[in-house]
Amino acid sequence: MTLAFLWALAATFAAGIQVFSQRIVAQHRRDSALNGVLGFGIAAAITGFFFLLAPEVPTHWKTIIGISFSAGIMLCFSSYYRIESLKNIDSVVYFPINKVLGPLIAVVVGLSFLHERVSLIQLLGIGFSILVPILLIPSERHRQNNLQKGLTFLCISTILAALTAPMQKVVTNLSSEVLFPLLAWQIAATIGSALLYLYLKRNDASRLIVHKRDIELGLLNGILQFFSAYAFIKAVSLGQVSIFYVIHAHYILIPIVLSVLFFGDHINLKKVAAIAVSFCAIILLAL
Repeated sequence: MTLAFLWALAATFAAGIQVFSQRIVAQHRRDSALNGVLGFGIAAAITGFFFLLAPEVPTHWKTIIGISFSAGIMLCFSSYYRIESLKNIDSVVYFPINKVLGPLIAVVVGLSFLHERVSLIQLLGIGFSILVPILLIPSERHRQNNLQKGLTFLCISTILAALTAPMQKVVTNLSSEVLFPLLAWQIAATIGSALLYLYLKRNDASRLIVHKRDIELGLLNGILQFFSAYAFIKAVSLGQVSIFYVIHAHYILIPIVLSVLFFGDHINLKKVAAIAVSFCAIILLAL
């Protein structure tokens, strides 16, 4: 096994547990924005601690800060809308659609703005991507809390997250230093989440109270987020992005399985087929 592959596996496992912690937030109807403040803030504190042990400021630090701050703001809103989506639809519906929509957006951006060419295999991947919502959506309206609202938030979250991927790749090309850009986007995400939290609570100051459960979930989110993000950047910097993306996409199995086991999310053969098709689509789009 190569070092890049091991980092990819570590990122995949940490990401799976981290998004399941957000599923817990959604299940217990905790505050999505507050979870972002605590999660990103704790992750930034951990990153800052390790950065101060061996500070290394890259040559293009101004550019890196600018790109990382932009990515961080988008990620804070992506995280918020992911939890809000999971309050309305099950993990078994959310994650397969989420993981095919992301690479599909990347292909569309490449075609529209970068004038890239799409291979026959990737066209097949697009076809598989379209099958996933067709398999999942029609029979789910009566099972979900609010299917339309959940799918709307899913699209917003996925688009924002997908747009940050090329930004993170640009940063890794500018410098091999991992902690500096990681700290920059985590600080930006913390600030963005805090402003969002205060805005949503602007008419009711009594709702600013932080409960013990919120702190516990925020702490879990922050620790896992640090390890997931650090491993993600290390894997991208050491190996091929397309291969890593396929490996990393398997993290969706963790929250899906855990949600079925602990929260009773509905599962049937059609949904299992949709999950399998989503993995085929991810692999084909990455080729």
